[in-house]
Amino acid sequence: MKVALEFIHNSSLTRISLFFNIAYALKRMGCDVYLLVFKNSLNHRIASSAGFKTVYNLKNEEFDKALLENNKGRIQELISPGHRCKDIIYSEIGYLPYTMQLDRKGVNSDASYNVDNNALYKIERFRNWRSYLKYVEITPYRVSIKKILPWVISHPAYLGDIAEFLYLKCMRLYYPEKKRTLPDKFFFIPFQLHNDTQILHNSPYIHSMHDILELFHDDIRKNFPCYGIVVKEHPYDFGLLAYRGLRRKYSDVIWLRNYNFNTLIEKCSAMITVNSSSGFKALCRYKKVLTLGNCFYNKNGFVEHVSRPPLFTEKLSALLKKEVDKSGVDRYMRHFREYIFVDGNISSDGGIANLKPKTIAEILCYMFEAER
Repeated sequence: MKVALEFIHNSSLTRISLFFNIAYALKRMGCDVYLLVFKNSLNHRIASSAGFKTVYNLKNEEFDKALLENNKGRIQELISPGHRCKDIIYSEIGYLPYTMQLDRKGVNSDASYNVDNNALYKIERFRNWRSYLKYVEITPYRVSIKKILPWVISHPAYLGDIAEFLYLKCMRLYYPEKKRTLPDKFFFIPFQLHNDTQILHNSPYIHSMHDILELFHDDIRKNFPCYGIVVKEHPYDFGLLAYRGLRRKYSDVIWLRNYNFNTLIEKCSAMITVNSSSGFKALCRYKKVLTLGNCFYNKNGFVEHVSRPPLFTEKLSALLKKEVDKSGVDRYMRHFREYIFVDGNISSDGGIANLKPKTIAEILCYMFEAER
């Protein structure tokens, strides 16, 4: 069986370990594994140095299965179910800590679990994951700097990428947070990354973070005068977007950068988000959540969704009157943890320690067994 793994956006060492371990397990199952790369890219070099077959020209290629990241992007325009591949599984970081999304329809609001609770509780994946453990052996991957560095130096474009990465890293560490006193009651608006695919593809009327305040700031001030507005900028936008004009225009808003995110969730009266995973995490903590864009958790009955701007005040009023069904939320989150999201992932803060044999076994189970 010929299997393709997208290896284009996995530049961090921890993400490389995740995808290489999936590839090793597939090889143990007898699959012919290819990594999809951009020609002469850094990932192309890393994959080749690790001994993997690589593909950068899909024109004459056909695969039985493919594991791709997200379902929006350049590679997804070239390979689709029935076109160069019989069966495609899309992946993305999960909405619960150390989890992954896997789905044949897509991820986020495109996923097959974008359904109401009655249909959601019928989805049960990974029941047979233990039978795939025999193919799994977790192997941390270490990039040989001696092999990679000379190649990077010979490609000036990558030196620019490295310089930009170090600059942004320093900017995120540099921004000091002034001591701020939070209001007793406030709406928390976490800004999403400016080029987040959730904003680009799944947000009908919010096309940038500016739009949230431009559309709804005056409504909040007029109809909910007892509530403050607290905005936290996305850390990956530090050094890229300063929002200076927005800060000046809406000086009554409390603007934050490095304030503890979990503290803001705990103390807020409600969260207003476009379609961020932050809303899902806030719901985990039994907080009231208002969504402005398309996301799979709009249909769970616990949140309020503003499908059109004129409905904002009505929906926010309904949200504030609503009592959170804690037992219902617990069941909802437990179902995602056990039957929908893959248990385990790799992130920059947790590294290889968060990758478990069960993680790879569940991925294989979903790839090779029919949907339940």
